[in-house]
Amino acid sequence: ARRAGVQAMPIAVKTDFWRPGGPIKDLGCLDRSQPIHIEFGEAMTIEGNGREQHGAVVEFIRSRLVAWGGAVD
Repeated sequence: ARRAGVQAMPIAVKTDFWRPGGPIKDLGCLDRSQPIHIEFGEAMTIEGNGREQHGAVVEFIRSRLVAWGGAVD
């Protein structure tokens, strides 16, 4: 994002609604009994080496997963 001169947008997605597929693991069925959680964070400008913004993105995702009842290590 810094090299491209654009802002980064954190996105949190809880994917337990997505079941593994057969031959192609990423193309499984959706479990319609599970809620789908997606949330976008505030756009941020990457400064310096981006370490601070990376930490903010990780914390955003962690906090959303916890709020949605996910297990976070």
